[in-house]
Amino acid sequence: MIDRDVPATITYAELVEQHLERLFQYLVLLIGDRDLAEAGTLAAFQRIWSELESGNVFGDAEDILYWTATRGALGRLGRSRELRGYLPPTTADDRLITATGIIGEFGPQQRAAIFLPAWGGVGYALAGRASGVGAGRARDLAFAARQEYRTERRSLPDATPTCAEIAPLLSARADGEVSSTDEARITAHLEGCPVCTQTAALYDEFGSLLRGMRLPRVSETLAEDVRSEPQERRRRQPAGWRRMLRLAIGPAVLTIILILGVFLLQGFGGEPTIKTGTGRTSDLLFTREAGGGGLAIVDSGSGRRLGRLPSGALTADGRQVYSSVAACPAAGCTTSLSAEDTATLETTSLGRVDGQTAVVGVDPGAGRLYLADQGAGWGRLLVYDLAARQVRDTIVAPPGVDGAFQPAQATLSPGGGSLFTLGSSPDGQPVVVETDLRVPRVIGAASLAAPPTDGGIELVAAGDTGRVYASETGTGRLHEVDSAVGQVVRTLELSGRAAATSPPPGGNNPRGTVAVGPEGRLYAAVRTGGIAVVDLGRFEVLRRLNADRDYTTVSLSTDGRELYTVDSGGSYVVLDATTGEQLLRRGTGQASCFLGICGTPEQLNLSGTSMLQVNRGE
Repeated sequence: MIDRDVPATITYAELVEQHLERLFQYLVLLIGDRDLAEAGTLAAFQRIWSELESGNVFGDAEDILYWTATRGALGRLGRSRELRGYLPPTTADDRLITATGIIGEFGPQQRAAIFLPAWGGVGYALAGRASGVGAGRARDLAFAARQEYRTERRSLPDATPTCAEIAPLLSARADGEVSSTDEARITAHLEGCPVCTQTAALYDEFGSLLRGMRLPRVSETLAEDVRSEPQERRRRQPAGWRRMLRLAIGPAVLTIILILGVFLLQGFGGEPTIKTGTGRTSDLLFTREAGGGGLAIVDSGSGRRLGRLPSGALTADGRQVYSSVAACPAAGCTTSLSAEDTATLETTSLGRVDGQTAVVGVDPGAGRLYLADQGAGWGRLLVYDLAARQVRDTIVAPPGVDGAFQPAQATLSPGGGSLFTLGSSPDGQPVVVETDLRVPRVIGAASLAAPPTDGGIELVAAGDTGRVYASETGTGRLHEVDSAVGQVVRTLELSGRAAATSPPPGGNNPRGTVAVGPEGRLYAAVRTGGIAVVDLGRFEVLRRLNADRDYTTVSLSTDGRELYTVDSGGSYVVLDATTGEQLLRRGTGQASCFLGICGTPEQLNLSGTSMLQVNRGE
């Protein structure tokens, strides 16, 4: 746990002393390449020092250290078929070859969850958070690996049904993870069970073999680089801060990604923590800071800020954020493009384009970046080829639509095939514009009835159907728009008959006031109170959750069971998506502007990450 009264330099030195050797050897085990393990170790310590120095570490620093290292390693493994993890020499103990061979049959993320407790001794909680599988799954994986080892070593079969109940406890005991009650139960059972006594010995042998492996030691160069990072960062600080400031003034983020099961920080200082989202781990949120200054990384299970990224467009898997920085000297404007790795904070330059542009979307699979041209009054959309580093296509706004490609309300369809934006007619009527990014060209535009007198309009897409939903936060109306045929298909009143007594959710430029779930239900924060639940198929309001309370944002968990919200008082609140029951509240004393975002997290899209058992991009 971080002691806020201890200087960051002392905390960092303690982390280096306690974890440098173990973290490096862990990455050697996971990646199997010394050079890459050194690079990953240095990047992880650079990240933790950056967070310590800026005061962004609110939980366990070890969590961030191992999460960063693991995420970087899994990313490398996912991009290379040559990396297979560490293999002991053929002259090693046959039992060790058997044990490592068993672990090698698991996927990279699962191997991380096994190595950390069984070899590294860090416990299931940290192993689950770092690997992204959760503490319970890390415990199950370590047990599964030991069971395979037990089978390979031709152990005696379980003698009684009780043996099958004791076996998982024996595995947990081998990792130092049993309670005193379970320890007493194990001791009593072993006194009369030779089968489980043998099982316990084999489980202990499994861990001893792993811990006894002869792994490369940390080189003097790496040790010096890691230890001197605070001094080196101070030396680099002026240029570094200028770079961060340039990134921070980039455009507002297009989409906010909800990454499945990255990790769940334990509560600290008595603060509550719950499990949210798919599986046994907490969802991770990326939210926009107030004023578009950057992106905050938030643990949804506690509402705790974990880190910060520059503004831009996030990829669907959350691995990178693409940013643009425009400079406009007398000779004319030029925009520099870059991509930053969200785990290592490594920045890659992507070239430059003429003019003053802003990133509104990215499709890494197709190698395309989409840039709105501010110099043309947001009337042009540029398609930038990431491989060739040049503009390939230019899309022009439809006639009679001003500001057709403004970044503020740009929304990608879930499949990434369409981009929906909000422009206006010459007389001020809002116009929804749909651009087919596969062609690419504008395929339709539809006018809404009238501009809102207060509040704003938020767009949200639901599937690649060509339909987009426009929520008027001031009036409480929801429009189903078919931009391809140029008309509003249906309109629904979300506010009921109650009178509006509160400001519109999200102000005049709302983001995150509406969310769509996988079962075709839409959730909208309503000005007259509560959250409206809409069946999009029948286009009717099913119910209003907590109509006596005001919310400024609403987002949906990956399993559709929880709603992540910020209420009008600035508190972070997690609700049951069906009943509206409050599951977690981080009060205003902790949460008002608790993320530096003052209650304005953006709309979340749902996606999987390669850190989980989810096929990336599928």
